[in-house]
Amino acid sequence: MSAPNLNVYSNYSDKVPGKWMLSVDAASGKRDIHSEGIACAAHVYPVDISSSFRASVEATFQNLAENVEVVDNPPPASTLGAAGYAGVIRVKLDSMRPRLEFIQGFWSAKARSDMEIDAGLVVDGPSGRLLGTQASGRGTDEESGDCPTGAGVIGHASEEAMKSLLGALGERFGNAPQLRGQKP
Repeated sequence: MSAPNLNVYSNYSDKVPGKWMLSVDAASGKRDIHSEGIACAAHVYPVDISSSFRASVEATFQNLAENVEVVDNPPPASTLGAAGYAGVIRVKLDSMRPRLEFIQGFWSAKARSDMEIDAGLVVDGPSGRLLGTQASGRGTDEESGDCPTGAGVIGHASEEAMKSLLGALGERFGNAPQLRGQKP
């Protein structure tokens, strides 16, 4: 599951100029959830969005900036200018709040999932902080079915939440005048 947001609205017709390092921390993207209520309560639904979050962030920011190099451990910001970098982009998955419930009908059941994901975005240049922000994304999905349906609705809700979150972070990044050498 990958959910980059490649349709980010910008005040500018071009990409953010320069060569950027991108570091993604998705360590908070893994947990087990149980359904609310008694329906399917014995089932455990493992959720791990770490790798898809990382891939989605990379694709989103490569679409927004001229040149993006993905790194695990970026160097100190003070050394970026000498290496020809405009700065380092850090995206950290702060939290995720999945919710799963099963609604029993007379002849059938349906699974419903809500997912909220919070992440922070910090951009540092050679001379200091250029941008710092936080955003949230929310996704929902509902599908007819019983216990095995839970995994699918969690996945679809997660994709929708990531796309919403990355749209918000992408707009803030792409529209920040200080990243284009202008005063905010």
